Amino acid sequence: MWRLGGDANEWTFTNEDRPFSHQHDARILDNGHLTIFDNGNLAEPQYSRAVEYELDQVNKVATKVWEHRSSPDRFGMATGGLQRLPNGNSVICWGGVGRPEKLPFMSEVTEDGEVMMELEFVAKENSYRASRAAWWGRSEEPPVLMLNTKETLKHPQLHFSWNGVTNIESWNVYGSETRLSLPQSKELLQLITSINKTRFEESFPLVDGLPQLPCYYYVVEALNNGTSLAFSDLMFVGQQPEQCQ
Repeated sequence: MWRLGGDANEWTFTNEDRPFSHQHDARILDNGHLTIFDNGNLAEPQYSRAVEYELDQVNKVATKVWEHRSSPDRFGMATGGLQRLPNGNSVICWGGVGRPEKLPFMSEVTEDGEVMMELEFVAKENSYRASRAAWWGRSEEPPVLMLNTKETLKHPQLHFSWNGVTNIESWNVYGSETRLSLPQSKELLQLITSINKTRFEESFPLVDGLPQLPCYYYVVEALNNGTSLAFSDLMFVGQQPEQCQ
């Protein structure tokens, strides 16, 4: 057991002329280094920073190997955090309770200090801690397929989306003259087109108009890397619904 920093500090600091104070979010990295968000309340001048130390636990020597401070300086008198990402970037939450000004509360920076992203709240709001993680949105509902037949359109259009789902890479648009159970009968569908997802809601013009058939259905399929995620409900566009099962 040992104590690093503060009044009962047991360590020697090298390459460091500013003891950290009121710090938050101390973490030991896989390489044994220590990262800290240094609020800097007791330093002069007051500013906050992200700092990393190489630890020699045998001789109790902490060597500063990296730090980041904003330009101009920011001072978060409380809270805050520092997260090292797998790509070497760092996510810094600048803390600071109830600041009157509107300032970024989170920055992502490279090892060289290049700012890649910043987020901010309105004035007098803050975040205790911010972190970044890989995630994807899911939905308990199926994709939605709708038909737009407004007279202002040159052709009828299919519109489709899947609200909240983030890992869609492409869509398949199918047609069928019979009502099928999906995905069990997928091989019976007629593939009309495949579309790469580029926006929240995709559309597809029916340049030949609607099929003039007693029974006809459209359905779309969401895919990720060629793997089916889900089908929309079948949408009937035939001429004689009473004849269709």
